[in-house]
Amino acid sequence: MQPVFNRPQQNHKKCSRWLVRKSNNAYAPMRLFCFPYSGGSATLYKSWQAHLPISWEVIGIEPPGRGCRLMEPAHRHMDSLINELVDEISGLLDVPFAFFGHSNGALVAFELARELQRRCLPIPKLVMLSAKNAPHIEQQEGIHKLPKEALIERLKQYNGTPEILWENEELMELVLPSIRADFSVGETFECKADLLLEQKVVVFSGDSDPFVDVHRLNEWQQYTTSVPDVNVLKGDHFYFNHDLQQLTRHIGHHLDMITI
Repeated sequence: MQPVFNRPQQNHKKCSRWLVRKSNNAYAPMRLFCFPYSGGSATLYKSWQAHLPISWEVIGIEPPGRGCRLMEPAHRHMDSLINELVDEISGLLDVPFAFFGHSNGALVAFELARELQRRCLPIPKLVMLSAKNAPHIEQQEGIHKLPKEALIERLKQYNGTPEILWENEELMELVLPSIRADFSVGETFECKADLLLEQKVVVFSGDSDPFVDVHRLNEWQQYTTSVPDVNVLKGDHFYFNHDLQQLTRHIGHHLDMITI
C-alpha cells in the first residue's frame, strides 16, 4: 500500500499554466521541478512520477511557446524567463524541493537556483543538470540565428525529435519560433560570477552525446561550493529516451538521501 500524505492544502498557484502536476500526488511532502530542453515541454516528465519515490511530487515546468501554451510567445532571454519563474514557483517552496533540467533546461534550472539564492528565498536541496556543459565551456554557436533549413538539420543531430515533426510543414512553422527562442535563452546568457550554488549538484550525460564534453563535466565545480556528482550513462543527447529507468534509478537514489 502506498503511503498517504495529509499535508494541509496551501494557497498555491495550482492552476498555473507553468506547472504540470499529477493531482494524485499533489500532497507529497517534497517536490521535484523538471525543466524541458529547447523546444520540449513538460510532457517529457509525464511518466516520471511512476519511477520516482512516492514522497516526491514531480512537477513539469511548461514555459510559454510549447505544449498547451504553443501560441504564446516564448521567452528569448534568460533574465525575463527567470524572473517569471521565480514568481510562478515561489508559492511552492514551503517544502524540501529539487530541480532537474535537461539540455537548455539544465541551464535554466541552474540559473533559477542561483536567483533564489540571490533573493534569499528557499533554495533547492539538490540541483540535477543533464546533457549540458558548464557555462564557460559552451560555444556561442548562434543556432537561434540559423536559416530555417540549417536550423532543421542542426536539430536532427540531437536525435530527439519525432520524425513526424519533420514531415509536417505546418507544424514546423508553429514550433520553430519557440525553438529559436529557447536556443536564444541559452546562447545569449552571460553567467555572472557573483555567487556559488550552496546545494548539492549532480550532473548527468550520455556517454556518446556529441554536444557534451564528458571529460569536463566536473568543471561544474566552478559554480558550486561542493564537488559535483558526475554520472555518465549509456546513450546520446537524449540517453533516457532509450532507457528511462537507468536515469530515474540514479535520480531516485539522490532524492532518497533528502529528508523532510
